Amino acid sequence: MGRDMATRYRRLAALHRAGVPWPTAVDDVLGPEASARARLGAPVHMLLGDVSPLDRALLEAGEATGQLEPTLERLAFRHEALARSRASSLSTLAYPLVLAHVGAVLIAVPDILAGHPWAGLRWSALLVVPVWLLVAFVRGVLGPGRSSSPGAAPQLHWWNAGRVLDADQAALLALADAHDAGLPLDRAAQLAAEAGAGGRVASDLRLGAAHVVAGRPLATAWSATPPSIRHELVSGEHAGDLAAACRHGAARFLDDAQSWRSRFQSLVPIIAILLIGGVIAVRVLGYYANIYEQLNRF
Repeated sequence: MGRDMATRYRRLAALHRAGVPWPTAVDDVLGPEASARARLGAPVHMLLGDVSPLDRALLEAGEATGQLEPTLERLAFRHEALARSRASSLSTLAYPLVLAHVGAVLIAVPDILAGHPWAGLRWSALLVVPVWLLVAFVRGVLGPGRSSSPGAAPQLHWWNAGRVLDADQAALLALADAHDAGLPLDRAAQLAAEAGAGGRVASDLRLGAAHVVAGRPLATAWSATPPSIRHELVSGEHAGDLAAACRHGAARFLDDAQSWRSRFQSLVPIIAILLIGGVIAVRVLGYYANIYEQLNRF
């Protein structure tokens, strides 16, 4: 899905840069139905169908500023990076799966040769199933997700850190682009809150939009956002450079998310090897215990 969206964004950007009429470009990339909507003036995010809230916010900002082409290019790079990240995660998970399946075949051989195939299959299942459960859990932790209670600021835990940091980054990126696009600050905050749903920044921005409507600065709403980034955002707003502060904060969230994922992924093979080693150890001990029992009978 990531590379497919990247291809769409890049093709639209290339055709737009080449001066191809917009409805014609949309027809070439997205088909005649989207082209018909483009002729009626539909916004880009509606032409693309089901896009993420962050993509929607960035596309709206790009259209508002007349910077649609660079926005499409940025989104293409972003989706390619997401696809590479997913591929890296899958390659990390492939090693324990291959190891578990090879071990499952080997651990069943003695029982099968002894005429006890079902016993061999039980040992194979005991070896493979925990590793598959581990992989499913890790994919759920590393994969995309949203908070089940979007109105509340989530607490940062080891199992949700990646998702929360991703959401925080998305909210600040959307706020920066929407602010640069000249959108009213309350509308920019609403778009950014949608883009970062499930994060701490989005929780503050929902409150911040109401503060701005009431004539108060956005700075009065920051509470769940980490203090180091919160202070930078407050200073940026007071200095009239909120967008730059948002982008700097987003870069810090990105670094934190990548660091967390790297540490988490490095533990997966170790845990898998311990699981596999534990099952094999139990099997070997059981095998020798059986031999010892038979020797005692003599």
